[in-house]
Amino acid sequence: MGSPATDGTITALLTRALAIEREAADRYAEFARFMADHDRDELAALFSQLSRLEGEHARALEERLGPSGPPPAIEAADRWLEAGPPSAAAHEWLLRLMGPREALALALEAERRAHGFFAGLAAGSADEDVRRFAAELAAEEAAHAAGLERLLASEPDPRVDWEAVFATGRVVLPPGRGVAIPVRRVKHRAVKTATKPAAKKRPTPRRPTPKRTRAKGRKRVAKPGRKRGAKRKPARRG
Repeated sequence: MGSPATDGTITALLTRALAIEREAADRYAEFARFMADHDRDELAALFSQLSRLEGEHARALEERLGPSGPPPAIEAADRWLEAGPPSAAAHEWLLRLMGPREALALALEAERRAHGFFAGLAAGSADEDVRRFAAELAAEEAAHAAGLERLLASEPDPRVDWEAVFATGRVVLPPGRGVAIPVRRVKHRAVKTATKPAAKKRPTPRRPTPKRTRAKGRKRVAKPGRKRGAKRKPARRG
């Protein structure tokens, strides 16, 4: 396959360049609106600025081409979202499915394709003015691609590879050069239920021993050899 400048006339190539710039301006405007719906005001502002810049490129190409009849049709290879005819319902559905990261990735791919087209036109065109103009557009598309690439690298990926997380024990946000968050496995411990301390046993009070009482009518009998009330004789000393 030859370079863009050898695949057709200069008018045809500039017409294709105009279609590429119009497609970029329209898609960036859509992306800006949907980023605002995602509360990503910084991306909405960026996409609005890129839509304005691509629109300026398209107007510059229109002035170079002059009145050329009906607006150029976009080729399938230059479309951002679909290969067939554009559909408002299809655009709405696709944009609601994508998030900020997908929008940045689509824009980056489109900018790279546009840069390749304009760089080939700048290198292979026989018209010096076309080469100079295409080189300017290629440089701007390269700058757009570099900015989108940096934003894409810093945008967290909402998809999590759980198998990799449990295998390595960490999550890296954003992907690549980012913050490594260690993942620790939680060991479940048996929960001890609180038990009341055993109540102390109170000592049983000792009952006093009952005194022996002499039965009424019973006389006490004196021991033999000793009279009641008699004094003991002192022992003899040898």
